[in-house]
Amino acid sequence: MEALSPPSVQNQSSVHFLRASSLDLHFRAWKCVSTLPEGEHEVQDQSTSDGGWNVDVNGTKYNYSWSKFALEGMPRKTVCTSNLESKQSLDGQELIIMQSQWIDPDSDDENMAQRSTEALKEELAMGCALSASAFVVRLREHSPKLCRIVNEYVKSVNVDDLRTAMKIWALAPVLQPVDSVTHPWFWWVNLRTLIDDNILTASLVSLCLDVNLSKEMWTGTYMPYGELRFPFRADIMRWFGEPVSCLQIDKSMLRENRWIDASFEHLHPPPVTALVPEQDDFLRFALGYGGSDINLIVRGDADLEQLNVDSQTKADVLALHYAMFIYQIRYENGPLEIALGGRASRETICRPIQPLAVHIYPTHYDSWEMDTVKYEKYREALMKALYHLAYDKENMEPIVFVLGAGQGPLVVEVLRAAQEVRDELRTIYAPVEVARRFHTFGFVPRIYAVEKNPLALPKLKERYESLWKKENVEIVEMDMRQWRPGFTADIVVSELIGGFGCNELSPECLENSRHLMRPDTICFPSRYDSFIIPIMSTNVDRVRREWYISRNILPSDQWIVSRCHNRFNICGTDYRRVFSFRHPICDDNVDERLYTEKVLEWPGPLVDCEIDGFIGFFTVWLQRKTPDNATITLANYSIVPHLHTPNMHAWYPIFFPLQGNRVKVRAGEPIKAWMARRRSADGDRVWYEWRLLSPTLTPILNEGGSCASMSTVIGQRSD
Repeated sequence: MEALSPPSVQNQSSVHFLRASSLDLHFRAWKCVSTLPEGEHEVQDQSTSDGGWNVDVNGTKYNYSWSKFALEGMPRKTVCTSNLESKQSLDGQELIIMQSQWIDPDSDDENMAQRSTEALKEELAMGCALSASAFVVRLREHSPKLCRIVNEYVKSVNVDDLRTAMKIWALAPVLQPVDSVTHPWFWWVNLRTLIDDNILTASLVSLCLDVNLSKEMWTGTYMPYGELRFPFRADIMRWFGEPVSCLQIDKSMLRENRWIDASFEHLHPPPVTALVPEQDDFLRFALGYGGSDINLIVRGDADLEQLNVDSQTKADVLALHYAMFIYQIRYENGPLEIALGGRASRETICRPIQPLAVHIYPTHYDSWEMDTVKYEKYREALMKALYHLAYDKENMEPIVFVLGAGQGPLVVEVLRAAQEVRDELRTIYAPVEVARRFHTFGFVPRIYAVEKNPLALPKLKERYESLWKKENVEIVEMDMRQWRPGFTADIVVSELIGGFGCNELSPECLENSRHLMRPDTICFPSRYDSFIIPIMSTNVDRVRREWYISRNILPSDQWIVSRCHNRFNICGTDYRRVFSFRHPICDDNVDERLYTEKVLEWPGPLVDCEIDGFIGFFTVWLQRKTPDNATITLANYSIVPHLHTPNMHAWYPIFFPLQGNRVKVRAGEPIKAWMARRRSADGDRVWYEWRLLSPTLTPILNEGGSCASMSTVIGQRSD
């Protein structure tokens, strides 16, 4: 058994383990405690007289040695600790145990297989006794016995102890070895399929990818990937649909920059250790994309003799360099995402909100208002629209309806846009002409903030009293669909868009508010489209099933809100439009426009994979029409990955599962799906239905809104 223990430069063969999940440079650097190499017949005492190792923890030295089955009958010493406080001193540290290299429970040699099985079980027990964070097992092409041992351990864990139980990391190479018939992904699938039967404990097992990348990995068929500035082979991208917890790289992949300094104060420049360009791209993507708990193991020789400092400082410097490298990658996600809990919620799921049926809590409004990019887009469009009304139509007092005003962020943007228009007009006209043209009153829009939510009204009224009382603003406490002011708006503004565009019933709200608009009314949003694509995501599938079981609910055909960060887009960036909505449209074909169905087709994937479901996104256009009915786009924003508006995190996509029907797809096999948007006869409910048509025909999911629907009636949530 190998343990990743505190650093020491006496042993040239070393392993450095680092957590990439915090921004405060919190990391651990550990040295490998190796086992007896194959072919040797006596215990190698490299550090102490009893065959163990000196471990330095917080300045106190402890002694460890590990129980091992010997090769060729050579006995080994059992575990001993010279200080009973050693285990307590390691509490809270990141102790990672690695399976001994000689262990092979699936060996053709029955004697070796039996000894390996017993040794592996003993090492697992030892890892639990030492409260290790994780135990790394080595997957091989044919390893049914290893999978069975892991499954036995997983089943032995009490559900109440899941948070503190030792995790299992299955070590597999990223690429297919030359001497292997099948790709390592299939090795992992065999293990994952076995343990997924017990969904509550399946999350204990995840992947540790051995990133032994070479130039050859860049040959072959590339697939485009929207989030990336570089292409990857599809068989590499497929790994990111699986739960990857750790990456293992070799020191040979790293190169030293010119700057070397033992002083930690100078670590603000780029890190000392960097990867050659190809591996750098992959590792940066993997660490940033692989989830909030991704870890890094660096194996190889600790070549620190060039540093003219004491040995302990050398080890600390190297470890800190690695930590800085990870820190830089982590910070590239941006502080806003972290403030919004983006990384922590990468695989968190929740039910979609229903603003028409359930009153939204102020905390939701507060988190949405933190995403300023969306409101900057609205302000940009509002400024152009107001300028058009003032300059082209000489409308100095346009009427603006803010429908679903919430706590008032859109009202703020209307006022800011109006001020910018006033400033712009003053630079165009001479002062005398400004006074004549503005009739000395200037450009002052009349703003009506319409809101029905009693939980949002206190903050809205507070803003009115403190900020808007001298402005031309009026608060209307009423449902927008029932408000009858007796006049129409020049501009209508709302933000009822959900992660799928129409899943918060924006079409129904704006269609039932058509009495507030004219054919020439500028409506924001003017158009929004919904897109879907099939994905593979073991993490989301696990979390979704855990979510239902923890609430004693049978898994259902319910769409959910999830970032689905760890996913493999089976069809690359081929997002297909499924629904499209435009406002205002003054015709009576509401059912034909709002409740449609569509068949979608994709070419086959480049590699064998599995479909867990479909993920949905949206794109919004803020537009106005010209007198000849042409459309001018004033601004737009999107969460479709390859069109994603930079630094915007207010929405997460919608996941449509294939309930209990994970479908295997072979490379090149076309994919066909069907999706529909329906409503009940009384108009009180709206829902989605979907199914896979090929390569396998599945039942219609959520047929008749049996599992999930959206209510149009206040106080009657329908899922």
